[in-house]
Amino acid sequence: MIGLVAFVGGMAGATATTRSLALAFTIIASICLGYVENVAFTIAPFCIPAKDIGLALGLLGCVRSSVASVATAVFVSVLNNKLETNILKYVIPAATDAGLPASSTARASPEIIAAASAANQVAYTESFKIVYLSGIAFGAVGIVAALNTQNSEQFFNEEIARKLHGKEVEKKVAKTVDDEDVV
Repeated sequence: MIGLVAFVGGMAGATATTRSLALAFTIIASICLGYVENVAFTIAPFCIPAKDIGLALGLLGCVRSSVASVATAVFVSVLNNKLETNILKYVIPAATDAGLPASSTARASPEIIAAASAANQVAYTESFKIVYLSGIAFGAVGIVAALNTQNSEQFFNEEIARKLHGKEVEKKVAKTVDDEDVV
């Protein structure tokens, strides 16, 4: 969980010129998230009574989807709000500084388009920076939850909750070409 928070936070430092850094941090953060989710779905069945496994895994999936929906709503809201202010902050001044009259409906020159495009990248970079930094809050909640999780080693034992076929395990004997019994 700490790796996930570190690399999501690190993605806030990415810019249009550091795409390799952004890609590397995205991949590492995704691997960390996959690890956390796999551990949760693997350990959950061991920590509850056998009769409640279906309920627990269903609830775990429901909570995962709910948290993802809330996080998506928060991230989209933050991004849209920051884009609105950052486009006004970066793109319009860049276009007017490149020669586009503020009250003009004239056609933009290639220089104006290039300046506005570069400023648009800066606006998006600054907006996504806030999205990644807000992701740290979700990670902090996850770290607190992980620190308050009980040790699950006591549930890893030789107890078999339910056998699928009969009460006894029977050895199957196979015949070989030489009619010798093989177990």
